[in-house]
Amino acid sequence: MSTRSLRMLDFPFDPKCPANPRAFIALKTFSTECFPVKSGKKGEFILLSPDCATFEELQSQADRLIKELEEIKKRGKTFFEEEKKKIKKQREAKEK
Repeated sequence: MSTRSLRMLDFPFDPKCPANPRAFIALKTFSTECFPVKSGKKGEFILLSPDCATFEELQSQADRLIKELEEIKKRGKTFFEEEKKKIKKQREAKEK
């Protein structure tokens, strides 16, 4: 089982709404931690990975996030291509 930290939110074209189809990349899962920052105060940070104690662990987590973003790009491309076709069909139907 793989953990997903990111997701695509898509909003199809709605003829009642003047906005075009929209999509966003959103955080799906995360945790927060307070860590000291350079000022000496504690800052709250959103974490997208578990604790990494080695470069290899950090690299693995970075690769996982890159893979998720690549998958979102593919889904986004498909989403917008399909929406473009729907909009074109709707406009052609109105012209007839």
